[in-house]
Amino acid sequence: MKAFNNFILIGCLLFFGGLLCAESACLAGEDSIADDLSFELRATIMEVDPANDLMIIAEKEIHLRSYLKDGKKKWKTIFLDDDGEKISVTSFKQYDNVIVKGEKNSLGVMLADEITLLPVDQAVRGKKVKQKPDKTMQPATPVHLEGEVWVN
Repeated sequence: MKAFNNFILIGCLLFFGGLLCAESACLAGEDSIADDLSFELRATIMEVDPANDLMIIAEKEIHLRSYLKDGKKKWKTIFLDDDGEKISVTSFKQYDNVIVKGEKNSLGVMLADEITLLPVDQAVRGKKVKQKPDKTMQPATPVHLEGEVWVN
């Protein structure tokens, strides 16, 4: 009988110990899930649409967080310059280089918590990127053959 009681006691200890380990694993899993939902993106703006709370950055839709207060739009997304000072969403233009920090919701929608405008010569993916296309460049003159020599 004593051996049976010891068997029951050991079984109960193993059962509750297993529950404790399983709970710890679940809690650790919750942290890693939260980490998987956060993102940081360093890229170039393709489109800015503050009226629809949206920026297209690196071909990804980045949704801006906002709310209405007294009939005016207020931003939950924080917009910063490269010195960390707050700026307006209208300061962002196409071809600007930015760092976006935020999280994905359960549907995978990317929601921006903070967008930082980088200096013009700040590298993206290790390469320098022009701020805006050079519109002063003239098209190349047509090259044609004169006799046996190509000239433009």
